[in-house]
Amino acid sequence: MKILLITVSMFVCLVGFATVLNMFEGFTLYESLRSTLSPFRVMELAEIVVLIVFILLFVAESAYVLIKKRKNMN
Repeated sequence: MKILLITVSMFVCLVGFATVLNMFEGFTLYESLRSTLSPFRVMELAEIVVLIVFILLFVAESAYVLIKKRKNMN
C-alpha cells in the first residue's frame, strides 16, 4: 500500500511540476494540463494494453502480498 501511495504521490508531484513549468512559459492552465497529459491521448492500442497490463500486475501483486501477510498473521 505504501508503494501505491508513493507512486501516486510521485505522479501527482511530477504532473504538477510540469504544469507549473508550462505555466511559467506562458501557457494557460488548460493548455498546460493538456500538454502535460497529451502522451496518454496519443497512445496506440498496443501501448494502452501494455499500460493496463502493468497496472493490473501491480495491483495483483499488491493484493497477493496483502493477503499473504494477513494469512501469516492468523
